Amino acid sequence: MNVRDFVDDLEVANEATHRCDCPVCGGDKTFTVTNKNGMLVWNCYKAGCYVQGGAPTFLNAEDIRNKIKPKERVEEVWQRPEYIVPIRRHADIQQFITRWALENMMPHPLYDAKEHRVVFPVYRDKTLVDGIGRSLAGRTPKWKRYGDSSLPYTYGSGSIAVIVEDAISATVVGKINSYTGVALLGTSLQDAHKKVLTQYEKLVVALDPDALRKTLNIARDLRAVHSQVSVVKLGDDLKYQNPQDMQSLRLVSR
Repeated sequence: MNVRDFVDDLEVANEATHRCDCPVCGGDKTFTVTNKNGMLVWNCYKAGCYVQGGAPTFLNAEDIRNKIKPKERVEEVWQRPEYIVPIRRHADIQQFITRWALENMMPHPLYDAKEHRVVFPVYRDKTLVDGIGRSLAGRTPKWKRYGDSSLPYTYGSGSIAVIVEDAISATVVGKINSYTGVALLGTSLQDAHKKVLTQYEKLVVALDPDALRKTLNIARDLRAVHSQVSVVKLGDDLKYQNPQDMQSLRLVSR
């Protein structure tokens, strides 16, 4: 049995895997062939059968185009779970809302009744596509992303985007005239973030004080796509609204 001829006859598509009976030992569904970027790799998993190998194969024009420029990832549409409901009057929730002055937040936050989290909604063109949940019960992770969106959380309608770490800081900043809070949610700067940020007249990177290196790296990356990028050095997280930090923010935003 010429195993290579057998594998070629299977015509396994690029980025696909085929499983079948082994052509040598006859093992039931123990033989697999994977085509990874034009390299065929095959193997039998039956004990006592040592058939395995690899060889290059033909890539058609479409395969080559996709390899050079991969197709854009299609994000799944988020279906809000039934346990994520409008905010409720609960002592923990009200304490959280009051502490961060979120009473008049529009759109309103939601509530995860299953995990006891306040959920900050993420919208795309007025459509709810994701949610960021903050635990009120010490549950880990403290912050939970519900959907598959790569969008940052934004709040406010100002022309100056203030880039922060978390949704609370973004909401607090976004309630101030001329600002929109943009939370990276603890991640590094992504293409989806850049696409959102280029819509604003000016960008201010205002991450936590212990994230100086990350702040400088993000500012450098943003300057490649935007001409107005500033950095503000903070003494504390912006959600605490330290007067000196708020003054520094105003100065760099001019």
